[in-house]
Amino acid sequence: MNKRGIILIAGIFLFLIVSALVLYWPKPDCNETNTCPLEEESLQIMGAIDDRPEFQAFLQKMYSNNESFNISYLEGNIETYEEDLIDLMTSTTATAPDIFLIKNSWLPRFKNKLAPAPASDMDYNKFSELFVDVAVNDFVSDSKVYGVPLYVDNLALYWNKDLFSNAGISQPPKNWDEFLTDALKMTKKESISIIQSGVAMGGVENINHSVDILYTLMMQLGTAMNEKKGQPRVYFMNDNSDLKSRVTSESQYSPAASALRFYTDFSIPEKESYMWNSLQHYSVDLFSEGKLAMMFDYSYVYEDIKKKNPYLNFGIAQMPQPKDVSKATTFADYWGFVVWGGSANKNAAWKLLKTFTEEPFQKAYIEKFERPAALRSLIDYQKSIRDMGVFGVQALWASSWYQINDVKIRTIMEDTIKSVANKTDTSFRAMQKAEDKINSLIKR
Repeated sequence: MNKRGIILIAGIFLFLIVSALVLYWPKPDCNETNTCPLEEESLQIMGAIDDRPEFQAFLQKMYSNNESFNISYLEGNIETYEEDLIDLMTSTTATAPDIFLIKNSWLPRFKNKLAPAPASDMDYNKFSELFVDVAVNDFVSDSKVYGVPLYVDNLALYWNKDLFSNAGISQPPKNWDEFLTDALKMTKKESISIIQSGVAMGGVENINHSVDILYTLMMQLGTAMNEKKGQPRVYFMNDNSDLKSRVTSESQYSPAASALRFYTDFSIPEKESYMWNSLQHYSVDLFSEGKLAMMFDYSYVYEDIKKKNPYLNFGIAQMPQPKDVSKATTFADYWGFVVWGGSANKNAAWKLLKTFTEEPFQKAYIEKFERPAALRSLIDYQKSIRDMGVFGVQALWASSWYQINDVKIRTIMEDTIKSVANKTDTSFRAMQKAEDKINSLIKR
């Protein structure tokens, strides 16, 4: 046999050996090792806060040069979103999306339905380096990362500059003493009729996010909420003696009851701070009409106000704080992406979410959708953005608390506010009842 024939036979033999190795070599278990090379994965994402065409276009732009992911976005109905998700996860005829949004307070209810991030993609240390503290508190459990936020919204003070100027006040208040003085100065009443209100506080139905405002006050005054380690029950009635002398001389004291009393006094006619009742227009509408001096709300309301009244002269300031406190706080409310535990593409889904944590993606998102940053590295950048910078800075010290069922707890707290505003309970007794009801809910 000539030399050329020998080379040809050797080549065929080598090809057969390589083919056999490719076909019969044991394949790694991707689910256990997470080391498989990533081919193009089709992933479905479901959200409820961003317009579908806009977010789909945003994703297409961000991943136009990335052949690893084929992403489709489904927009849920915000009114039935949670129920729809649960139906999809329990359905025998439909499949839940691989990735979906949940509110920052939902993890306790959804945790057993979710897949945490593989440590190789995102662990506790890396997550806490990247994101603000409240995101770590809300989306990490048992040192495992369950979600990725793209922003962190929080309560801030909206103030009407014209009404402030008319009252001879040049700047928004920084603490609650200044706040009360300013609110009283800008309130106009005829007997118990309110002509112009200094602030939307004291009630429930016609005040946007009334319970979140109360939560902020409670945490600012030192309410432990449920922060005792290993015990999910709430501790509204703790006695913070360090703050007690500065707030009240009552023998029956809790910071939670003091916060509730301060809040509800704005809707009780006999109180000096009375400036709100059920006859007032909805807080956002009244502010947009130019007839409300101050209100507390989230960043997304900014655009709503601009649409309602493009000529309204208003600003946004940081949440007032109690005097002489070492740690500022405000309440956070936002959403984060999680991975469904029943997804066949869990590993690919977390590979995608890992890219969501990168600064270019996060920066592009907050610029496109005008939201406060969740990534620490973007806070300084966002400081320079008028109005939105306030929410970005506050994200550094915004807080939330562990709620076993935020919807049911919100109803309990709304009833608590009403019972004091209607004078059927004292603030102390009402908060005791709220604590008992929430702890009973936890025990179920």
